[in-house]
Amino acid sequence: MPHTLITSVANPKIKALVRLLKKGSDSAFTVEGVREISQALPNWGLLELYFHQQRRSADADAIITKHGKVGKAFALAPHVFSKIAIRANKDGIVAVFAYRRLPLAGLALTSFSKPPLLCVCQELQKPGNLGAMMRTAVAVGCDALIVVDQSMSIYNPNVIRASLGHVFNAPLALASSAEAYDWLCANNINIVLADGLPPHHMSYTAYDFRQATAIVFGSEAEGLSDFWRKLNVTRLYIPMRPQVSSLNVSVCGGIILYEAWRQRSLAASDTKLDQQ
Repeated sequence: MPHTLITSVANPKIKALVRLLKKGSDSAFTVEGVREISQALPNWGLLELYFHQQRRSADADAIITKHGKVGKAFALAPHVFSKIAIRANKDGIVAVFAYRRLPLAGLALTSFSKPPLLCVCQELQKPGNLGAMMRTAVAVGCDALIVVDQSMSIYNPNVIRASLGHVFNAPLALASSAEAYDWLCANNINIVLADGLPPHHMSYTAYDFRQATAIVFGSEAEGLSDFWRKLNVTRLYIPMRPQVSSLNVSVCGGIILYEAWRQRSLAASDTKLDQQ
């Protein structure tokens, strides 16, 4: 049986989808593009598929064939598809997935590396930065990324796009700053803040990341809140020329997280040599 063809932007399903794109929801979100949809399919509940009637990629057709149940997948006339497509791409497919809440209790502590490495992001305001942090956290093998005090949805289409879909396979949790702090302390994970200044604090290369560590990054405009600044913990800085006062938060994240990975990789290599 062929999929239903929608030819009007006034169709109730399209109107509901446009509303979801504009206002968001705590029950569902949209994902556009084959790469991102493929990342979400294994663990997120697929609700509906919408695809371009005429122009779509072979990979999109494969998803439709495998997952496009009749009554849950809809072909859209070109002018209708353009109403729900956020970006220009050749895939021609948009999916709706069920929203998942991501509590700290859902993190798989038993699967964490020993000692674990975590990334904490507080109230990042730009979706591109949050998505980039997720992508970097996955790249260096962070055991978890905890997003705290976040007003912007982690399912924002631009977060998904910037993360290249890794929002769906990163070990994520959402919490308040107080909840994250209590959880980290309860699990004996050292907290370091990525907001230090020379000469009062420690260069990021001087810190020993081979111990259980959670690195906390603050918002682009305000940095870390007083909740974190008042803690008696290590604060790290990245050296830079005096003409520059700060770096983009996702750049800071990349620099510090890769230093952590470098140290841990060297430690792992030394351990293997000792065992030979």
